[in-house]
Amino acid sequence: MSINSNLEKTKIHGFSYLKAFACLAVVATHLFLNFEDCFNLNQTAIYVFNVLFYNVFLLAVPIFFQISLFLFFFNHNFKEDYFLKRLIKLSSLFLFWTISLSLFRWILHRNFEYPLPTVRALNFSSISSIIQSILSANNTPFYFLISLIILTIFAEYLAKYYERFCANNFLNNKNLISNIVLLFASVSLITILPFLIVYGYKIELQWMVSTWNPVNFFPYIFTAYLLYIQFNSDNKFSNKIPITILIILILLNIFTIIIEWQFLGIYDFWDKRLITTYNLPPYSRISLVLTSYIITYCGIKYLPSQPPKIIEILANNSLPIYCFHYFLVYLAVQFISRKYWFLGEIEVIFISIILVCLLLANLLKKVRFLNQLI
Repeated sequence: MSINSNLEKTKIHGFSYLKAFACLAVVATHLFLNFEDCFNLNQTAIYVFNVLFYNVFLLAVPIFFQISLFLFFFNHNFKEDYFLKRLIKLSSLFLFWTISLSLFRWILHRNFEYPLPTVRALNFSSISSIIQSILSANNTPFYFLISLIILTIFAEYLAKYYERFCANNFLNNKNLISNIVLLFASVSLITILPFLIVYGYKIELQWMVSTWNPVNFFPYIFTAYLLYIQFNSDNKFSNKIPITILIILILLNIFTIIIEWQFLGIYDFWDKRLITTYNLPPYSRISLVLTSYIITYCGIKYLPSQPPKIIEILANNSLPIYCFHYFLVYLAVQFISRKYWFLGEIEVIFISIILVCLLLANLLKKVRFLNQLI
C-alpha cells in the first residue's frame, strides 16, 4: 500500500490540543470520583458539575480512543508489520502498568489503617470473574489499554476487509458506506443497552454498561476511520462536513443529551458509588460518540497551527500522566488529611499531581527499557 509521503510527515496539531485536554480531564475525573464526599456542593454547583462531568470530563477516554485508532489507520498504510508491533507495545503497557498499580495498591492497603477507594482482590472464582478482572484491568484505569488492544485487533480486520474493495487503497466510497453502516449498528447497540437495563432487565445487564466493557468503545473504531478517510493525501479534509450538516449534528447531539438525562437519570448505573451526581451510564451513551467525533473533527480541521509550549508538553506526556496519576491519587488518599479536600484546595493537589507526573515521565525517559513504557 502506498500513501503520499507528505501525509506520513504530517503533524496534526489539533491532536496536541485534544490530548492535553483529555489527560487533564482524566486526572480531574479520578480526583472527584475518589473524593466526591468531601465536597459540600449546593444544588446549583451539583447541577453545573453534572453537566461538566458527563458531557465534558468523560469525553477524555473517547477522544484518546479516536486519536489512537486514527493513528492506527494512518500508520497501517505505510509501516511494515505495524499491527503486530502495535499489539506488542499495547500488551506490554497493559501488563506493566496493571501489575504495577495492583501491587502498589495492595501494599498501601495492607500497611495502612483505612482502606483505599475501589480496592478489590483479583477474582478467579469463575470464568466470567476472570474475564471481568482482565477487562477491568483488575479494577484500574488501565482498562483503557486492554480495550484499546481489542479495538486495535478489530480495526486491523476492518482495514483488511476494506482493502478487498479497492486494491492498494482503502479510501473509497464503498468503504465509507460500509463504515457508516457499521457505525450505526455499534451506536445502536450501546444506545439500547442502558434503556434495556432501566426498563427491562435491570441488574442482569448491569455489567454491559460498566466503564471497562470494550463494547462501549466499538463505535470509535468507525468514527476514527471516518475521520481518517476525511483526511486525504494532500493533508486536507477531502470530505469536509458542510457547516449546515455540522450544525445539525450539534443539535442532534443536544437532543440525545436531553433524552439521556430525562430517561436514564432515574436509574443508578454507578451502584451507589456516586453521591452528588446523577447516575447516568458512563460510556454507553450516543451523546459521547457524537460529541467526541465532532470535537475531534473540529480539532483536526480548525486547529492546524502550532500549539503553545505548555500544550505540547502535556500532549507529549499524556500517556505517562494517564499512567502515573492514579498512583498519586492513592497516595493523596492515604497521606493528605481529608479536611483539605474541598473546593479551593483541590486545585493545588490537581496541579501538584500533574507536575509530579511530568517529573516522573522525564526521569523514566532516561532509563533504558523503562522509556518504552511511557
